[in-house]
Amino acid sequence: MNQLVKRKRIPYGMMNFIDVREDDCYYVDKTHYIPLIENANKYFFYIRPRRFGKSLTISMLHHYYNILEADKFEKWYGDLYIGKHPTPERNSYLIIYLNFAVVNAELNSYRQSLDAHCNTEFNFFCDVYAQYLPEGIKEEMNKKKGAV
Repeated sequence: MNQLVKRKRIPYGMMNFIDVREDDCYYVDKTHYIPLIENANKYFFYIRPRRFGKSLTISMLHHYYNILEADKFEKWYGDLYIGKHPTPERNSYLIIYLNFAVVNAELNSYRQSLDAHCNTEFNFFCDVYAQYLPEGIKEEMNKKKGAV
């Protein structure tokens, strides 16, 4: 009898690490770079050509360091290099994710667009990590004139 074998998909264009892992797509394990990144200089500059997985790698780092996702570590990273060799900084940080691709780059409106994006992401950050932040920080920051 013919049995259908479920084939793994190639995650072309996928930018979310969790989607790749939960949809059982092929994934080239780049987690062995995490200890190297942690031991790199204070400012780490990550540059790759277009379509080389920058966003997926950033997403992988986001979920690795996110303090709110410690309970999912084994599910998402258990079979990867970093699952077998976690660093002390795993799931230790509050993460704010800024995607500057959504900022309007037109000369007359980039500042307003950047402010709006930063404010939206900061408000989301405050809501998600409220238990870790000082009371009233969201309201205090919203009084400020702009993000930049």
